[in-house]
Amino acid sequence: PSLVREYMMQQINNSDDEGLLMNIIIEGMICDTDMGAAVQLMGIIRTLLDPENMLASVNKSEKTDFLNHFYKHCMHVFVNPLLSNTVHDRPEKSDSCTVQVLGLILDLLAFFVEHHTYHIKNYILHKDLLRRILVLIKSRHTFLKLYALRFMRKIIALKDEFYNRYIIRGNLFAPVVDALISNYDR
Repeated sequence: PSLVREYMMQQINNSDDEGLLMNIIIEGMICDTDMGAAVQLMGIIRTLLDPENMLASVNKSEKTDFLNHFYKHCMHVFVNPLLSNTVHDRPEKSDSCTVQVLGLILDLLAFFVEHHTYHIKNYILHKDLLRRILVLIKSRHTFLKLYALRFMRKIIALKDEFYNRYIIRGNLFAPVVDALISNYDR
């Protein structure tokens, strides 16, 4: 993974965001109609972004540099399907391909919450990402509802004061409580 990350870091000066290898991998995951390949690409993304695989040397920190690069140049491509599908108070698309990709994205975002504490926290707070994810609780697909709920649980489990204030100020428990009330009879 280190050689691939090194190549990706060298691309910054030579390519626009669309030509970056990470964005090509992300687009492949998002646009793949055969979910088998999408799952494989998700595994590649997870491996490349896993801090446990990153080296920290005396003069250069691969982890910090690469995560800064990812969040600046690639994260917008990664979350675009999620953001474009949660513009209103209900998910826009509910075809099987879209919801499968959203599931993969939420799975990786939960991984980021666990492993990229600083970077993902800034992204979630500045982009109001949790609110958009909680729109998926209104999906007709149970697994997608559970992915959204699991994502919120990951954030709450961190017991981070910034996240707690964000959740309380944004009244972000409301969609969860509404979902529980609507499913009470089950």
